[in-house]
Amino acid sequence: MVSPLTQSQAEAQSKAQAQAQSEAPVVIPGSLPSDPAALQIHLQQRGVRYALASFVDLHGIGKAKAVPLDHLPDMLAGSELFTGAALDGVPQDVSDDEVAAIPDPASTTVLPWRPDVAWMASDLHLHGQPFEACSRSILGRVRQQAAAMGFRFQLGIETEFFVLRRGADETLEPASRRDNLDKPCYDLIGLLDNLDWLDELVQAMNSLG
Repeated sequence: MVSPLTQSQAEAQSKAQAQAQSEAPVVIPGSLPSDPAALQIHLQQRGVRYALASFVDLHGIGKAKAVPLDHLPDMLAGSELFTGAALDGVPQDVSDDEVAAIPDPASTTVLPWRPDVAWMASDLHLHGQPFEACSRSILGRVRQQAAAMGFRFQLGIETEFFVLRRGADETLEPASRRDNLDKPCYDLIGLLDNLDWLDELVQAMNSLG
């Protein structure tokens, strides 16, 4: 029987994973080869086994199909099809033809938490033409309109979330046992208590470029 990890063993494992991520080469989207064959070889050398043809629906929810890396050239050519009627907000009936995801090689990103998986943003096409309900195509058209008016699109993301753990009675509680202030924002003790996992998160975000 396998014994559960002690707290010290779990912390050591977490630090080892963070160290491995920090030593991995940074993959900045757009810095990889655009040629399908060259991209496939590069990702194989990185240890990638699967590629994701991904898009975002009209509600901002990510959708994808996973393809073994051996089939990457086919995926880049639009081999992965999606039934529009199975997606919320897509103006298609069950009898309509499926839409094809055309991945953008410049968006290729190796997932820091799953380095055997490469993610690619895709444009949806129908009958060889851009699909009207593709959120990425809609954004691209709006950006072009804005550029014609002299505007440039800028995006900043503020990463905010709650980190909790399960107590002895399985109820959720703050990750730090010393997080007991009425207004805990900017608390130095809480920051240092959480610095190990926070450093792992920062290294992962930095590896995304």
